[in-house]
Amino acid sequence: MEIHGKCVLITGGAGGIGSALAREFKSYECRVMICDKNPETLAKAEGAMPGVHARVIDVTDDAALERLRAEVERTFGGLDILINNAAASLDYSFVRDNAALEKMALEIATNFRAPLRLIKTFMPLLSRSPEAAIVNVTSDLAHIPLSRKPTYTATKAALHAFSVALRDDLADSNIRVFEVQPPPVNVGRKRDYYFGLGLQILPSVFAPAVVQAMRNDVCEIRIGQSQFTYWMSRICPTYLRRMMNTKKYYKGKKPPAGEAP
Repeated sequence: MEIHGKCVLITGGAGGIGSALAREFKSYECRVMICDKNPETLAKAEGAMPGVHARVIDVTDDAALERLRAEVERTFGGLDILINNAAASLDYSFVRDNAALEKMALEIATNFRAPLRLIKTFMPLLSRSPEAAIVNVTSDLAHIPLSRKPTYTATKAALHAFSVALRDDLADSNIRVFEVQPPPVNVGRKRDYYFGLGLQILPSVFAPAVVQAMRNDVCEIRIGQSQFTYWMSRICPTYLRRMMNTKKYYKGKKPPAGEAP
């Protein structure tokens, strides 16, 4: 896929993967808009990336998404690449946490319903592009159900399945469907789901690899340790799941508050 000069919208663009992708697309002279629900972090991101447009948006608000579509069309005249990156990731026990249903509702609304709603909302603009793309950011955990992240892993698995179905649905169209399955990315929280097999990847390393994979038309993009977890989930899924759910891989540290022991 040709990347140079595209119009790009990135949700969850104020930091981490989102802002790193914005920088990378800017290096290809793309016109980029980032959106996030945190106005303070979004303002900092906009200040650090001259020329990038920023809008405060809660992706779970349907009316806000309609306004965003109008804003994108007014600013760019259309859209070539939609990147569904915004997500909520909560550690908790569905059985023991009294707020489990509220956390479940937030993750489903943010991680699954919002990307589908965004795709439907922006489909008219994407359809007008000579070469368009939908990029759904899931996770390598889409293949590994975790008891401490019950609805996060479930929503990422659902978005993975939807991405496959959507790719088939759009096979004869101008719109390509990419899925990015990140490994743990270093966004300021020191966590290692890989029980010491390696360090978290830096966003500045991850983003160029994603864009290069898109240029090479790689539909399911797995980088670094996400390749390991994907193949392990295929070869020995029960062993991997048990390993990832065993508390000893907290490396002796107490699990975060609200997380299942």
